[in-house]
Amino acid sequence: MVLVAHGSRDPRAADATRALARAVSVARPGTPVWASWLDHTEPGPTEVLRDLAVAGHRRAVLVPLLLTAAYHHRVDIPAAVAAAARAGPSLAVRVT
Repeated sequence: MVLVAHGSRDPRAADATRALARAVSVARPGTPVWASWLDHTEPGPTEVLRDLAVAGHRRAVLVPLLLTAAYHHRVDIPAAVAAAARAGPSLAVRVT
């Protein structure tokens, strides 16, 4: 599971996303959970998806942590998934 947050210059935002990733991991034992950000913080979702594919994972669920289905959800997230697909081994990605 790859969580995708918007990102912020305020480091507390990234800390909150990492804490959420840890909480989801605890709630879903056996499900690896990674955090990623669209802006201001690394890694981005493309990098995380590429790393998962290279590590041998066959599928991933990408969970946008965005409040609306606006630009980031319609454009940036599909672009990140497409870039990961072009860059490495095959990885089936489902966006929630």
